[in-house]
Amino acid sequence: MTKEAMIGNLKLKECDSILEFLFNDSKEQDACTESLEEASKLKVRASISHEIKNPLNCIIAYAELLKKNSSQLHEELKRYVENICTSSFQLKCLLLDIIENAKLEYGKINVKRQCFETRHTIEDVLKVFREQFEERNISLFPVLMQANIISDLTKFNQILYNLVSNAVKFTNKGGSIDVTSWVQDDRFYFEIKNSGSFISKAEAKKIFKFLNSNISGSMLNAHNSADEGNKNENSKNNKEGAGIGLCVSKELASALGGRLEFESTKKTTTFRLCLPA
Repeated sequence: MTKEAMIGNLKLKECDSILEFLFNDSKEQDACTESLEEASKLKVRASISHEIKNPLNCIIAYAELLKKNSSQLHEELKRYVENICTSSFQLKCLLLDIIENAKLEYGKINVKRQCFETRHTIEDVLKVFREQFEERNISLFPVLMQANIISDLTKFNQILYNLVSNAVKFTNKGGSIDVTSWVQDDRFYFEIKNSGSFISKAEAKKIFKFLNSNISGSMLNAHNSADEGNKNENSKNNKEGAGIGLCVSKELASALGGRLEFESTKKTTTFRLCLPA
């Protein structure tokens, strides 16, 4: 090979290296731009949720005020006020899920630990669903141990609400929900088991995924002896949702140093929360 050819080859290699550097640099810039855009979307999502939460808090405050003075109201109006309180609280919990999801994706989750008693906290969450239990004739069986833990009370409440809401949603009319809590080996456990549905193995892999709205389609009626009316009721009850609650709950459990697990049989589905005591 001549000297001129060797120099030409070297120049070609230099050009290839420069092009490769520019290409990689361009990919990094695109990735950086994409990351900034995603962060911006998350910020907007959290900001809008906060804006909605402010007037919602006002609605909740006035509804609670009416509820405290409900002795002066007609029975039907009392029920209306109760519905406003329940629905507004449910909406607030959904907004909190959206905000927390944005924080989790952005990597800015804050944990504020304090000591609190778990039994009364769980009972307060269950009270929110009292009317739904009664309307759909769902039997509730709570066995709650009195225990103090050090954790984030707001996030603990959020996880509990999502788990109870999920159980109520997928329990047949006339079904049952078992709620249990206990402490073992310096760990606190909360378990909720609902009857009448199960999750297939295929859907089990996606149950904690964000925006997994197809889970409801796999929640099948497991009562072989159920009559047609119960099957229809189960079908009505299995509405598709945003699929954000379980996803956020699992991430929050992890942020609190614990874990959220589930198991499903042909008759029941159980979610189990484990946290440091």
